[in-house]
Amino acid sequence: MGHKYRSLQTSSQLLESLLAGGIITQALKHMTGRESQFISTQRGGKWKFFPNQKSYSKHVPHYDAFPSGHLATMMGGVTIIADNYPEYRFIRPTGYALCGLLGFAIVNNAVHWVSDYPLGLALDTSWVKQ
Repeated sequence: MGHKYRSLQTSSQLLESLLAGGIITQALKHMTGRESQFISTQRGGKWKFFPNQKSYSKHVPHYDAFPSGHLATMMGGVTIIADNYPEYRFIRPTGYALCGLLGFAIVNNAVHWVSDYPLGLALDTSWVKQ
């Protein structure tokens, strides 16, 4: 029964982290309005603080680069799974390596800027597990 409880607790924490992370990163994206790399009109992407929400919804890539919700979500998941299954010592190094590969991929595909990562990583929302 203990393993079942642990897996239910882990899944509950993952869902809570996903929801909290989504709300926080979307709120920040809607406040900062940074252009995605592939659509940028100037070096480093233009920032449009508190953009018009009608324009945001019609032209999302012009406003949603900062912070990286991709890395926030993945880092939260890695942290929660690693904390709930400490006997599997490979989870953290494997998870962090995959986070690095994800970071490389989304910069390579011009979805994010590297400077979108620090806040995304800090917002891993694993703190919601209490």
